[in-house]
Amino acid sequence: MDIEIKEEKILQIMGEIEEIGKRNYEEAGFSSCLGEMDINNEQYALLQDNGNLFFFSIRNGGKLVGYAFYFFARSYMGINYLAENGAFYLVPEERKGFTANKLLASLEKLLAEKGVQYLMHRTRTAQDLSHFFERAGFELTEKIYSKILTLGV
Repeated sequence: MDIEIKEEKILQIMGEIEEIGKRNYEEAGFSSCLGEMDINNEQYALLQDNGNLFFFSIRNGGKLVGYAFYFFARSYMGINYLAENGAFYLVPEERKGFTANKLLASLEKLLAEKGVQYLMHRTRTAQDLSHFFERAGFELTEKIYSKILTLGV
């Protein structure tokens, strides 16, 4: 079966997304630092309805096996439209051969058709995929530091 990428409304398939989203959340190590996954469905839907979020399902034989979503904005430094990944996830059992490479190339084409001229992908240090993105032509352009803030500490 061939893997298919399709733009979809995030709320319409949230049940399916939550199922593999939990795997993504655990794999990325978020549960150890952020606790239980809590998706703000309404916020994602609002961003998508306003044209600030592109959500793509990745399906094999109709079954959701991955997803990618990108936050979309006009650059404040010029006329370029940019997109930054919120997630690019494929279940481990589908990660064989060059599947992820082909998916990324397809996503780049879909985003370019939507007017995106500058694409950014983040990768976690605990799950470093910089080699994957560098092979796809991406350049290291910034480092991001993060910290969990808690009240009263």
